Amino acid sequence: MFDLVVAKVQAWIASTRETYGVDPVVFLVITTVNAPFFYYSAFRLVKAAAKRDTARLPLWATLFLAAVVVPYVYVLFWGRNLPWYVYAAMGLLVAQGVWTLVKKLRKRPP
Repeated sequence: MFDLVVAKVQAWIASTRETYGVDPVVFLVITTVNAPFFYYSAFRLVKAAAKRDTARLPLWATLFLAAVVVPYVYVLFWGRNLPWYVYAAMGLLVAQGVWTLVKKLRKRPP
């Protein structure tokens, strides 16, 4: 049973690599390596917002946004023949992150 599951996963990875030019293992590695930066920047962003540290808030917000986007940059640059909805979903995720960042930065006290 376990061998069947492993064989199915390996076949799915190979077909994704051949069809779209994106290796799910590389995406997973990028996401995993990026996780500490993601969580640390989120922690520092919340800490700066709680202290109303307007000098550091844009820095940590930008690093947090970059940490969110990094895995998807791999898909955008190396992916090919991706369905249109993949680009739309990634665009919406990035737009939502930028919109949230802009709203937070506009709320900061003078």
